[in-house]
Amino acid sequence: MKIAGVLLVGALIIIPSVTAGLLSNKASNVVIISVVLGALASLAGALAALNYALTPGPIIVLILFGIFLVARLFASKQQ
Repeated sequence: MKIAGVLLVGALIIIPSVTAGLLSNKASNVVIISVVLGALASLAGALAALNYALTPGPIIVLILFGIFLVARLFASKQQ
């Protein structure tokens, strides 16, 4: 189970920053966007986990991944 925890923490660190990098090129904006994305996904994942009796970690990562996919589609259409 420690491996799963390490993967989840890695995803919680990497996905918001990569997503923010897709949305902005300015470093200060990337930091702000990644913090906001991480906080919103954590809140949404915790609420979803409470409502559906699930573990919050994987739910948070799935929400972040969904946001990443939407940002990826949005960023590829702009270029």
